[in-house]
Amino acid sequence: MATPFVPYHPGTVQVTNGGKAIVGTGTNFLAYDQYDVLIVDGYWVLLDTITDATHATGKFNYLGGSGSGKAYEWVPQSDVTKALTLFQSLSAAFTSGNVQALAGLSSAADKLAYFTGIGTMDVTDFKAASRTLLGKANEAAMLTYLGGQPLDPDLAAIAALATSANKLLGLDASGNWSLSPKQTSLMDTTTGAALTVGSFGVGNATVVTNLDTAGPGDFVANAATAIGAPSGATGAAFGRTSHGSNFTSTRQQVLHVVDSGLSYRRYYTGSEWGPWRLIFDQASILGTVSQSSGVPTGAIIERGSNANGEYVRSADGTQICFSLAKTFSYLSTSALQTSWTFPSAFSEVPALLGSIKWDTGAGAISAGSYANYPGSVSIVSVSSTAGGDLRVPKLSGPSFASGDSVAGYLVAIGRWF
Repeated sequence: MATPFVPYHPGTVQVTNGGKAIVGTGTNFLAYDQYDVLIVDGYWVLLDTITDATHATGKFNYLGGSGSGKAYEWVPQSDVTKALTLFQSLSAAFTSGNVQALAGLSSAADKLAYFTGIGTMDVTDFKAASRTLLGKANEAAMLTYLGGQPLDPDLAAIAALATSANKLLGLDASGNWSLSPKQTSLMDTTTGAALTVGSFGVGNATVVTNLDTAGPGDFVANAATAIGAPSGATGAAFGRTSHGSNFTSTRQQVLHVVDSGLSYRRYYTGSEWGPWRLIFDQASILGTVSQSSGVPTGAIIERGSNANGEYVRSADGTQICFSLAKTFSYLSTSALQTSWTFPSAFSEVPALLGSIKWDTGAGAISAGSYANYPGSVSIVSVSSTAGGDLRVPKLSGPSFASGDSVAGYLVAIGRWF
C-alpha cells in the first residue's frame, strides 16, 4: 500500500555539489527509509544510507549548489517504488561485467579468483599453506610460520632511516643506527665525513711519468725516465705528493728510489718546484760529499785512505788529513825531516800539527837523551795545498847521526771547498 505524501522536514541540511553526504541540523533522518526522497533547492536526493538522525548519504551525487542551512522536503516512496529502485541498482551491478566475469570462471580446489582488468577475471593457485599463512594474527606469527627469525630491532631501525646520496650507515656514539656523510670529492673537508680512497692523497697509488704534475696522493714512477726526477736516480721509485690547505701554492714531494735505497724531498714554492734534497739515514749518512756553489749535494761525511794516510771530509767543507806512521829521517846533525803528501788535497793551505814518538828500536836516535829533542814537530814549509815538509830540530846535546830516524804523527786541518 503506498504511503501518502506527507511533507516532513524539520531542521535544515548541508549538501555539497558533486557529493553524496547529507548533514542535518535539527533533523531526524531515522524517521525516513532508504530510497525516500529529499528535495533540496528543487533537486531530488534519493536516500541510500541513514547513519543517524543527522547524517545520511544519497544514492547519487548532488547536482545543486553547495551550502548549509538549506530547507528541504521529505517525499516518502511507496514499497513498489523502493523495490524498483533496488532492482535498478542490482541490475546495474549485474550489467557492469564483474558478475559475468566471475560467473565465467572455472572453479576448482585451491584456486583464488582475481581481476585481470576491468570486467575480466582469472584464477590462480591458492594452496593450504598460503591460506594458513594469511590466517596468522600478525607479521611475527607469519615469520615464525615461515621458519624465519623474529624481527630484529637493528634491522627495523635501519629500515626506518631516510636514505640519501653520499651517506654511510653506522652506529653513532649512543649506539643508535644513523647515516653519516662521506666525502663527495678528494678535497671535501666536511666535518665528520668518511674518507674515500684517494682523499687527501690517501691510498691513491698512480703511475706517473711527470713528477712535476703528480697530483695529491701516492704514486709510482721510473726514476730514470720520469720528468722531474732527481738527477742520477734510476730504476723503480715510489713517492707521495702532499700539500697544505691550498694544493696550488704549497706542496711537498717525497720520493724513494728502490735500487739505490735513497730517499729525496722537495717543495713547491708557489710557482715552481725547488731542488731535490737527499733525506739522510743510516744508509746514506756516509758516502761521497759534494757541493754546488757552496751548497752540499752529497753525503754528510766522507772517509778515505791511501798510501799517504787517511782523511775525513764533512758536508760543511771541513777536511782533516792524518798519518799515524810517518818516518822522520836524518837531514843533518841538527834535524830530522819528512815530506808529506796529503791523502786528499785541500782547497787552501791547511793548518799542520804533529808530534813524535821516540823509539829505541831499529833506526832509533843513535845517541843522547830524549830530553834533548822536542816532542813536537816543527813545520819547515807547506809548499802547496797538496803537502809540505816537516822537521824535528835538535835543541841541545849530541848531534843527530846518519841513520837516525823517529816515528811521527801528523794532522792537517782545513777545507776541501
